[in-house]
Amino acid sequence: MSMDAAVLDVQTLDASGQNVDAGAGGDGGGVDAATIPPEPSCELAPGACDPRSPDSCGETLTCVIEGETTSCASQPTLNIREGQSCAYGYDCTPGLSCVNTRSRGPICMRPCCPSAGGDCMESERCASRVRDSEGRELLGWGVCRASTACNPLQSDRSCEEGEACYVVSAERRTDCRAEGTGTRGSACRAANDCAAGFYCQERMDRAGTCVRLCALDAPECPEAEGRCQEFALIPAGLGLCQEAAAARE
Repeated sequence: MSMDAAVLDVQTLDASGQNVDAGAGGDGGGVDAATIPPEPSCELAPGACDPRSPDSCGETLTCVIEGETTSCASQPTLNIREGQSCAYGYDCTPGLSCVNTRSRGPICMRPCCPSAGGDCMESERCASRVRDSEGRELLGWGVCRASTACNPLQSDRSCEEGEACYVVSAERRTDCRAEGTGTRGSACRAANDCAAGFYCQERMDRAGTCVRLCALDAPECPEAEGRCQEFALIPAGLGLCQEAAAARE
């Protein structure tokens, strides 16, 4: 039976978009240096405007993010609303930023601070690794995105550039996260310490490790990684590439 991303549960996240559900990749203890770099701080410099605040630059200007800094735009805002197309940072209504998306191009979205939390609604996550309409990364900042049910073997169908689909809870829920780099055998403490297509499997006696995911109805595992085995904590239709004994741990 193939797995359709559309039938997966949508995760209920906290406002910061952190992995708060139990079991997906918790504290592995003794884990190597994280493969996901820590979120840059979005602490505002003295006198800098706050892109999350509609009042930060007065009534006619909006606060734009330029790399790691923020400033009041030099041109009056066009008051483009959330979710609508934009071309430049100052196009959006104050309190919004013009960011690029995979499916719709640049649109106005609510900025947030991934390392702080509290900027997004409960049903959203603060997605980091976003770029503005001109392709520049918003260092230290993110945007509020709705939780996305997705297929971990088909990240590009549901997730934005720089993200991948992960199993993020013991209830087998999935969501997009900033993509990690860990492959087979890499230590992990969170779901997205691993690269796309891998799962952070916790073990009782040692740190979590990244294990390759596979489709049970069309199993394809590298010979050195064992066979596609069912595993209770991942969505139906998926398995893990490993030896039978490892799958039972």
